[in-house]
Amino acid sequence: MRCSCSFQSTRLPNNVVPLHYDLRLEVDLQEFVVLGRVTVTVRCQIPSSYILLHASDKLEILGGDSQPMLQGQDGNATPTITSWSLHSENDFLLLKLDGELTKDGVYNVKIHFRNVLGDHQFGLYRSSYINKNKQKRYLATTHFEPTGARKAFPCFDEPALKATFKVTLVHQAEYRAMSNMPVERSVKRYESIKNARPSAIAEGKGAYSLGISEKILTYFGDYLGVFYPLPKLDLVAIPDFPMGGMENWGLIMFEETALLYDAEAPSAKAKERVSHVVSHELVHMWFGDLVTMRWWDGIWLNEGITSYFERLGADFAEPDLKVLDLLTCEVRAAMEKDSLASSRPVYQPVHRTSEIGELFDDITYLKGASLMRMLHHSVGEKIFRTAFQNYLQKNAYSSTIQEQLWEEFTQVINGQSDLNVKSMMDTWTLQMGYPVITFTRDYSSGKMDVTQQHFLKDASASSKVPDSKFGYKWYVPVSFTTKNGEENPNSVWLTPTTGKQNIHVHIGAGTEDWILGNVEQVGFYRVNYDTNNWRLLINHLRSDRFQDIPGVNRGTLVDDALNLAGASMLDITIALDLSQYLVRERSHVAWELAKSALGYISDILSSGTDVYKKWQDYMVHLITLFYNDVSWTDEELTFQEEMGQVVAVDIACENGQHDCVARAKALFARWMDTNDNSHIPERLKKTVYCTAIEHGGKAQWEFGWQRYQQGDTTEQLYLLSALACTKDMDILKMYLEKSKDNGQIRQQYAADVIQGIAEKKAGKSVAWKFFVDNWEDFYFKSFNENGALPSIVEKIPKLFCTDKDLENVSTDLRLSPCSDRDLGTAARTFQQAVDSTQANIRWRQNNLDKVQKWLDKIIITKF
Repeated sequence: MRCSCSFQSTRLPNNVVPLHYDLRLEVDLQEFVVLGRVTVTVRCQIPSSYILLHASDKLEILGGDSQPMLQGQDGNATPTITSWSLHSENDFLLLKLDGELTKDGVYNVKIHFRNVLGDHQFGLYRSSYINKNKQKRYLATTHFEPTGARKAFPCFDEPALKATFKVTLVHQAEYRAMSNMPVERSVKRYESIKNARPSAIAEGKGAYSLGISEKILTYFGDYLGVFYPLPKLDLVAIPDFPMGGMENWGLIMFEETALLYDAEAPSAKAKERVSHVVSHELVHMWFGDLVTMRWWDGIWLNEGITSYFERLGADFAEPDLKVLDLLTCEVRAAMEKDSLASSRPVYQPVHRTSEIGELFDDITYLKGASLMRMLHHSVGEKIFRTAFQNYLQKNAYSSTIQEQLWEEFTQVINGQSDLNVKSMMDTWTLQMGYPVITFTRDYSSGKMDVTQQHFLKDASASSKVPDSKFGYKWYVPVSFTTKNGEENPNSVWLTPTTGKQNIHVHIGAGTEDWILGNVEQVGFYRVNYDTNNWRLLINHLRSDRFQDIPGVNRGTLVDDALNLAGASMLDITIALDLSQYLVRERSHVAWELAKSALGYISDILSSGTDVYKKWQDYMVHLITLFYNDVSWTDEELTFQEEMGQVVAVDIACENGQHDCVARAKALFARWMDTNDNSHIPERLKKTVYCTAIEHGGKAQWEFGWQRYQQGDTTEQLYLLSALACTKDMDILKMYLEKSKDNGQIRQQYAADVIQGIAEKKAGKSVAWKFFVDNWEDFYFKSFNENGALPSIVEKIPKLFCTDKDLENVSTDLRLSPCSDRDLGTAARTFQQAVDSTQANIRWRQNNLDKVQKWLDKIIITKF
């Protein structure tokens, strides 16, 4: 087989496959160069006169006496490598031979190479920190997912091409080398070693993550029926790291705030983040490492499944956090994206390397997690757990496609129910979007119709939706209960072939009793009702018995109603009437859900409308009683109480509640006077800093910037966010310029700077202009490969809602279909930004006048 390779193809031909790597890296942290040698043992599957593998064109393949060599292991004559070439289109290294490899023959491919140790946060790169002696210390680290390994050494860089490794790391004597397995030493089973800046470990900031890691590893070993198979596990905090964590088997890398927790400055939000990220990366030891998806189109088998199981692990380690309730809040971000005509299926074919990075998004992580929760509830605990145990045991050390998972469910169910898991899950993973389930009651007969319809944020965009073989119908496990319903909700299945289900409500729902759908928000769908049922729900929420409805559902009622109104499926005055109940609400989960939907209206109204101040007055009216109840106490609170205080203070200050703003400004002023911020509760620092800088001037901003330069990582993140809150355009422009300087702001936090500015009314235009002006030389160059670019593109146009905004987002980066501009991993996200802006414009056209008239009618208590 001669080389007829198309270097435009994303996939390797698999004429040879790797069996083993012997990798040697000499890392010089003074000159920042790497000398490497890799010997790859391969097996020939198809007789060939070439070998094609991956290597970045940034690698220098050495020639002369060190040129690539091929050696057979069977002693027979072996072809010689006659030439080699790098092809940047898909990072291919082509080795041409003077003869053919023999089928099933085993060969060693030896390649010497040289690399530069840059600060690009992808592949093998350098990071740094300032030690206690004020000296800058460097370290070398890796970030390989999804295509970073080829940036570090020549390899077969596809998820299904697993192999064993022997790794030799040569370094200066003052450094310590770490890899996935023990190095010439014996390590106890489950030994977890925290590695970070020495000062952080000395201060005990690794103790919390170590404690929960041991619990979670033990839990999953038991739950999944497969114990963690490696002899050691290191958890390492890296100062410069583009993700929360990376699941290298036996050597997990973390961004510092995702691993380190300061018990001396307790914060519920910080504990929640650490527990989530640590649990997520530990679950990957099974889903991703032990069993890997065969190709990137199935990345949700790694990330979506893990994102659900991480909640089970975190819930076991920290039951007070009630993380499954928090999942409902987080999933709304995926529902927002999945309601656009430019969304995508969970299972997404990948044809180009740049498309791989697009898949690390809310659809993969959050929708994937929600689908796993829905499946869990549909089949029950025993079937769910057994199917996953069998899946892992049968496919250990191998790679899979999703049909293999569904087959395990089929085998376990085996007649126990009529549910066909593959048929059900195909409708959720092979087509984009989700339904709105509508309950239409016949109050005279006691029956109701239950129907499904594809939910689109902008109904006028339906013509843009691609065809689906399922016709945008789903197998939907619909749950519902009534005012006088039993503890366990009723359920019914909607299928793609049934137009509607006619259900007789025989559980005591009278004409004055409400019906509630999607109990505890287990299903990935929205719910609509006939107008009378909406009014029954509103009346109950305004009564003293409003807590009869679960807190999660109270919040999703607000979220669903406002989103349905935005899609012209419900009169917005009904949704706004429902929101009035929030003056009673004290559940932080309900408020988080409502805040998201109400915040959308705030964002739209903040862009050049006269009604914005009235809307802020309404928000203050809703939150002030809750704000007064939680106050500014810095006493120790339960997790639920603390989260409630944070959301109440945040909403109050954000909407200009007088007492909240005055207190925040006073706390910040005291800090400026004393150079001591110990009087500011850790959990409220982010809100205090932002409010004081927003309502302050240049002095407050400069003070915040000075403290940013002196603070630890957690304090720096509070201040990075707060410094974006200023309304001074000149300062914002200066701040954006600073974000490009890695000496002033770490590269991974430059994204936080522009996102924070773009999400503020004062900053959206300056952020967009800066982004466009610096697209090629900074944002694309710095964030395309490491996976951060799509999230930046998603956040920057968030407030766009005018025709001028649409013109900007459509033309400034030449996003027309005929443009040949390389948008990299953010191509889909740019299209979603256009669609989202169009939907926002439509919302203003349909609802702005209605909101204004509604606000003019209601009585708002002034605070």
